[in-house]
Amino acid sequence: MPKTYIIPVKSVAQLHSFGSHKFFVATAIVESFPTDLPLTPNIREPNKKVSIFKEILETLNSAPSKFFDRNNGIKISAYKAKIHKTSSGEEIHIECLEDSEGYTSFGVYDGGHTIAAFSTARTQKIDLTKALVKVEITCGLPEDEVAVNALTANTTSPIDNRSKVNARGGYDFVKRFIDQLEDELDIKYKVAYYQNQSGVPKDPRCSVQHLCKILICLDRVKYDYSSTGRSQHPFSLAVPQFLSSKETERLQKLLPLLPYGLWIERELYKSMEKYITNPAVKGNFNLASISLSGNSLLADGSAFGFKAPAVLSLPIRVC
Repeated sequence: MPKTYIIPVKSVAQLHSFGSHKFFVATAIVESFPTDLPLTPNIREPNKKVSIFKEILETLNSAPSKFFDRNNGIKISAYKAKIHKTSSGEEIHIECLEDSEGYTSFGVYDGGHTIAAFSTARTQKIDLTKALVKVEITCGLPEDEVAVNALTANTTSPIDNRSKVNARGGYDFVKRFIDQLEDELDIKYKVAYYQNQSGVPKDPRCSVQHLCKILICLDRVKYDYSSTGRSQHPFSLAVPQFLSSKETERLQKLLPLLPYGLWIERELYKSMEKYITNPAVKGNFNLASISLSGNSLLADGSAFGFKAPAVLSLPIRVC
C-alpha cells in the first residue's frame, strides 16, 4: 500500500514532464517538513558524526533564514505527487510504495543528512520558523534510473566504493544468496552493503567486500595450491571498483563455497580465543598484530574479545 507524505511549501511548480515522468520543484517549510520519509534509494545512511551533518545543523541554528541559499536541498523519488491548496497555503502530497513490499526506488535519494539535521534541530528545540529548503521530486522513473541519480547526486562528502557498486546493483547476486542461506541455515547474517548501513556492525569483517575477498581466495581454478609453478594465492585482495559481468560470473560460481569460507574464518578465531585464554606460557601473550583491547565481529554474528586484522584469515582454502 502506498504511504502519503505531506510537505507544506511556500511555492511549488510542476516543470517539463514527459509520459509517466513528472518533475516538481518546491520551496518547502523546514519547521513542518516530514522527517520520516524513507531513505531506501539513498546509497548510504546519514551519519551524525561527519562534518557535513554538523555544518547543516549549525546553519539551521545560527542562520536559519540563510538555509535555503546554503543547502543543496532534498531530492525525492515518488510514486505519485500532487499539489494541494489549503487555507494556510500550498502543500505537495507525495506517495511512496513500501520498501517492505519490494519497492526500493521511492523516497529520499539525496539529502539524507539534511533531513537528519531537521530531526535533531527539533529535538534541540532550535527555532526553524524562518528556515526554507529546496526540494526536487521526480515521479515515474525506473528503479535503475533512480539508482544512477542517487549515485551522481551524492557528491558532497566522500562515498566509498562499496556504496557505488551497491547502488548499481553490483551486489544483488550476493544478497540473493545470503537470503537463501539464511532460510536454509536459520542464521541471520549481518552484512554491510553500503556506507553507514544501520543494524550492521562497522567491523570490516561484516562488509560485503570481505565476503568477496573470501570468495577470491577460494578460487581453486585460478590459485592451484596443489600444483608447483602455479600461483599459490592472490597477490592482491582488492575488490574491483566495478564488478564486470565476467567478475560477477566468477564470484557467482564461487558463492556455494562461502559458508565453508565463513566456517574456516570462525574456527580460526575460536582457536585464537582458546590460545589467548590458555597461552602456552602463562602470562605471556605473543600473537603478533593481535590486541586484547577491542573486539572482532564476524558476519554470522560471532563476537570475540580481541582485535585482529580483517585480512588475518585470508587467504584461506577448502581442502
